[in-house]
Amino acid sequence: MGGKQPVTIMTDQCSAMDKAIREVFPKSRHRLCTWHIGENAIVNIKGVMAKDGFKPRFDYVLKYTDTIAEFQHYWNSLMTDYNCKTHKWIERLYDLKEKWCPAYNKEWFSWGILSSQRSETTNHSISRRLHKTNGLCDFYKCFLDVIDEWRSKENKGDYNSSTGNRYYSCADNMLCFHARNVYTIAIYLIFEQRFIKVIGLRCQRISYEFLVSEYIVGHPTKDFIRHVVKFNEQEMVVDFTCKSYGEIGILCSHILRVFIVHNVEEIPKQYIMKRWTKEAMNTIVEEGEDRDNEEYIGGVEGDGNVSNKYVRDETLLDVIEPSIDTVLPDVVEPIVEKVIPTMIQNPPKRKRKIKNGTEKANERNMRPKGIVEKKRNKLKGWNKRRERHVDNLREETQSTDKCMYHKFTCWWGFGSSNIFKFTIGSICSR
Repeated sequence: MGGKQPVTIMTDQCSAMDKAIREVFPKSRHRLCTWHIGENAIVNIKGVMAKDGFKPRFDYVLKYTDTIAEFQHYWNSLMTDYNCKTHKWIERLYDLKEKWCPAYNKEWFSWGILSSQRSETTNHSISRRLHKTNGLCDFYKCFLDVIDEWRSKENKGDYNSSTGNRYYSCADNMLCFHARNVYTIAIYLIFEQRFIKVIGLRCQRISYEFLVSEYIVGHPTKDFIRHVVKFNEQEMVVDFTCKSYGEIGILCSHILRVFIVHNVEEIPKQYIMKRWTKEAMNTIVEEGEDRDNEEYIGGVEGDGNVSNKYVRDETLLDVIEPSIDTVLPDVVEPIVEKVIPTMIQNPPKRKRKIKNGTEKANERNMRPKGIVEKKRNKLKGWNKRRERHVDNLREETQSTDKCMYHKFTCWWGFGSSNIFKFTIGSICSR
């Protein structure tokens, strides 16, 4: 790792691991896996988890709170409604809140990962190919196959990002056009989804001083807590309460809404994370290079001449090259004669059903789709399922609050300094 410590380390609730991380990686952010916490909750607070409505509210507090004030509000509400604040396991869990609550970890990059399932996925990729009777050599070969598969997928993604379809939804917006040229396809699609959410957000300026504008941004019906965004027009610096950029490295919809108000046409350089750009694909790794490259660099003299070793290689190539044309037809032609006729006799067909139930051959089910469109559709379906799940949890959690009637009427009447204090109160002051 070149002496650089990881930003975030995700583990289960192991005290020995906690101590080791503090000693070896003192600058890293140690976080606890929320999946393991949920499994431990089923064992340690079985009676409370069985109560009606506790589990979805507990999951929302565990995974989806954006600010510390929001977490404190919903946590206190949950403990009060189910009278479980004095439970020893819950007390220990609350003492460790900075290691598992997303609201306390927004400033550390983690790509929004809440569990250690990435390592479990790696284990599954290898275990599904092996059997308990396989030996060490079989494991090593399987491990190499998995690595080759991952690298092949990564190379395919790099190729698609550099030569893929240029189609995108927001073609006339300069901000999206700049993001499309900077980000890879996968990251741009996430950026585009966030940009589309801007349409439903309400933005109201509450103060303006020395080229610094302060806004309240949020959805008028979905967001129980709206976020404050401060934008410096001269330095192109943004200060915001949701802190999504520090966690994921992509600008959130609240900031993009303010950028649209100020007609910002390009993403500021300080808010473009290099790891998500096309430039990162072309980066040369200085350490761990291929040995052949090191030998080649060492074989080149200062005046640009090649050493005797590579002169011999060139001579050997001159000897082998004339015989390739004579040997290649004898090897390739039998294979071609065997494969090509089979493909011509039995070509692959894609059929579609007509309204009356009959099938018509040699017609495609749908129009051909580009690389970006396929990835967009796949990402859109996954995002919709996740957003639907989070929205259901949010509605179920917010429905328990006692101040649901005044949450919008009281919101806009208070200054920025009292927004969160007032809005997150358990009972409306009116």
